[in-house]
Amino acid sequence: MPITIKLDWTAAPAAEAVSKYEVFESKDGAAFAKKGDAPTNTYTILNPLAGIYRWQVRSVNFVGNGAFSDIVFGPAVPGAVTDVTVTVTQS
Repeated sequence: MPITIKLDWTAAPAAEAVSKYEVFESKDGAAFAKKGDAPTNTYTILNPLAGIYRWQVRSVNFVGNGAFSDIVFGPAVPGAVTDVTVTVTQS
């Protein structure tokens, strides 16, 4: 079953003429990298790798970039199960 994480935020006022929102992601809480752009106030991430994620969003218009949002934390997606063993016995 696929895992989906959906980010939602309050849209900027129409008077600010926002052309897009930029979504940034971090797994370590320090180094954020651009994950993608959103034309509206929602962004969906499909099948994230295991770990705890942090995101920030900022708006962009013809003048430049807005300030970053507060950092939000996502769920801890579990890692793969390891060291599975099989024991066969005969009675």
